[in-house]
Amino acid sequence: RRRFLILLTTSTALWLNLLSGNFRGFPNPLKLVTYFRHAALVVVAILALNISSSGGLLKAFNQVLAMPSGAVEITNEEINRHLLIARIKGRNALTQESIDGNYEIVKSLTDTDLLVRDGQGKLYRAGSSQECQLATNSVQTSRGRNISPRSLTIHLESEDIASALAKIPPASRTYVSGGLTLEDAEDLILPARPEQFNSITLQPTGGGIVVARLESASPAELSSTLGDYSATGSLIVRLIDLK
Repeated sequence: RRRFLILLTTSTALWLNLLSGNFRGFPNPLKLVTYFRHAALVVVAILALNISSSGGLLKAFNQVLAMPSGAVEITNEEINRHLLIARIKGRNALTQESIDGNYEIVKSLTDTDLLVRDGQGKLYRAGSSQECQLATNSVQTSRGRNISPRSLTIHLESEDIASALAKIPPASRTYVSGGLTLEDAEDLILPARPEQFNSITLQPTGGGIVVARLESASPAELSSTLGDYSATGSLIVRLIDLK
């Protein structure tokens, strides 16, 4: 990388010298060949460095600039190895208040948005989309403790949700996603919480049938809201143990 920086600096100086008009008259053809050769070497060096480091150079720039897209890239690469902490600067999309704090990254949602949680376990969508509760200006990521993730799939067939949740083993972090079709749930209403990410959403279909969509919900939240109902569907459980 040191050789690359020297080559880049030298070539840039030569091109700036040429473009600034310091060379009077038409440049010597041999000098033009030298300039173009340096330019070609710079392009090759950038490509080689980026490929050899699996995009590490671009990732480093994104990290220094605290770009949200860079935080998503880092999350996708390291979410199964470390707890990731996001230092988020921006504003609360609902109250328009400024925010500057640390949040634990749960997962990436899109190329620009992250799902994060605060110290109280509340979830937020952070990024640039209209669905975000935290509108980010900058996101700086850092590594926390090493983790050992595992997954579990639970299938329900007209089964009590509470019984299905009892099958989940203990872990430091537990997130439940999936889809359930609830029976006799015409009385089920969830409180509106526009200030945070809703990990459980409901879609009534008539006849007491309600389709529930789960995204990184906690077992405790599922038990308190859906535990009294029977359902058919699948739960995909992500369990995280700290090393």
